[in-house]
Amino acid sequence: MSERDPFKLRDVVDDVLVYLEASEAANATATFLDGNKANERRHALAPTVFDGAVPLGMNGDGDEETIIRVDDYMDGAGKLPIWPLDVSWANWQEDADGRSMLFIRFRSIKPKEARGVAKLFSPVMAEESMAIVYDKGEKLTATSTVALVGGKWVDARGSVISWRGNKDQFAGGFELVNNYNSEEIDRMQLAPMYATWVALRQRYDWSVLLGYQGTSRVRLFTDPTGLREVFKLRDIPPGRERRAALKHWVRHHWRKRRDDDDARSWVRRHIRGADSFSWEGLRCAIEPAAFDIEQIKKGIA
Repeated sequence: MSERDPFKLRDVVDDVLVYLEASEAANATATFLDGNKANERRHALAPTVFDGAVPLGMNGDGDEETIIRVDDYMDGAGKLPIWPLDVSWANWQEDADGRSMLFIRFRSIKPKEARGVAKLFSPVMAEESMAIVYDKGEKLTATSTVALVGGKWVDARGSVISWRGNKDQFAGGFELVNNYNSEEIDRMQLAPMYATWVALRQRYDWSVLLGYQGTSRVRLFTDPTGLREVFKLRDIPPGRERRAALKHWVRHHWRKRRDDDDARSWVRRHIRGADSFSWEGLRCAIEPAAFDIEQIKKGIA
């Protein structure tokens, strides 16, 4: 999260929320990327599916375009950098039909959750949900199931009828796609790589989730210092004269006992402060790094 340009940050948040939320009003019925009409209910994705989407490559921060490349042979969850996971992200993309925003959610599932959908099963499986929203308001959505087999991610549905564009996404048609050919398998590796990067950052970095009342939210990675710098002009709560301190680390220290001036008690390093606030009409929630919370619970922060 950029600490120098909160105005740019606000633009990024508004862009993601507009494409994610406003598309619903423009699409009474979305176009699905799967040609199986029986699957339309499963493919109809509400904005809340992508709650907490991380904007990638939108804020001018080079590290937001990083992906985790795993070259080792992955034969199980133990070889993955992080598992299980449940993450969402968004990024701009261009094609002949113009600019669009791509939303993806990638979450771990148990094999039994894929019954009736998958033809191929493995101990490590995930559901990948996708929405493409164009400037003009059209929205394409799809949900697929993937499995880790032989060290590679593959579409667990086998050969399916999917949308394949010609000149652009809307000039193509539905066709039977063999998800086990080398081209499709190579394409399938990208989403798990991005998902791994986002999941690792959610584990080791602090986040702030921003959204309007009743909308989905955008996740931005930061740290306690970044929170104070960017949101120092956050709204003052009604009926209050000053802003409450945001969540932050408190160093370990000795505290004087109230009942005995000569006695001291040791206070471990911990986190305290407000975990929610308002900023220019946005409702914001702070999430400390999952790793930090685990360290505090273990008493080794």
